[in-house]
Amino acid sequence: MLIGFDILDYFYSNEVCYVDEIDRISESTLFWSENGGWYYMPAQKDSADWNIARMVGSPCSAKKNINRVKAENLIFLVPENKYSYFSEYPRKGCLLYFFSDKHNKKKHEKVRSPYTIEARQNQLFLIYNGTIVGYVKPIRESDNFVEVYIEIMPSHRGKGLGAALLNAAADYFVQHNKGMVYIVEDTNQASVSTVKRAGFMHAETIFTFQVIG
Repeated sequence: MLIGFDILDYFYSNEVCYVDEIDRISESTLFWSENGGWYYMPAQKDSADWNIARMVGSPCSAKKNINRVKAENLIFLVPENKYSYFSEYPRKGCLLYFFSDKHNKKKHEKVRSPYTIEARQNQLFLIYNGTIVGYVKPIRESDNFVEVYIEIMPSHRGKGLGAALLNAAADYFVQHNKGMVYIVEDTNQASVSTVKRAGFMHAETIFTFQVIG
């Protein structure tokens, strides 16, 4: 069935963890019965992304509904503290949700010359001697948060620039009355260290798994 306003209320009750789901409300489907199920978000056409089903509501009801969600390259997302209900499915990965809210007043990392950071068309660019060597861009948005993607050229990594760029982006979006969300895989220790150095707070840990056969 198509998503209605009830599921939006559910997402907005913990908005920082559901920016992606809120942003994709028009293209998603809810598989629900009793008091739980799966929120299915298809990958964009012709992309290499996963089709995603995120658990909502009761894990017991979600487990009963798991075979209703059918798609190739499908990955299921469940909160860390609910994974025990699905432990027969081997865990594929772990996603860490970090955020900086729009009231964040922490002291931030800054870039030093010859680096500068510039805001252009809702994106933040890291500039080195006139050349773009990194950027932060929003990829999803809800009422109070933006989820972002960050990239820095390999030759400019390991200098603390990622934290400074995230901080600059957080400051920029605060001016637009938005907090910022950054999601990383737990195996990407460089990104985990960067987001922690930037002073972002941990919001949630999500385990992922596939159902084979």
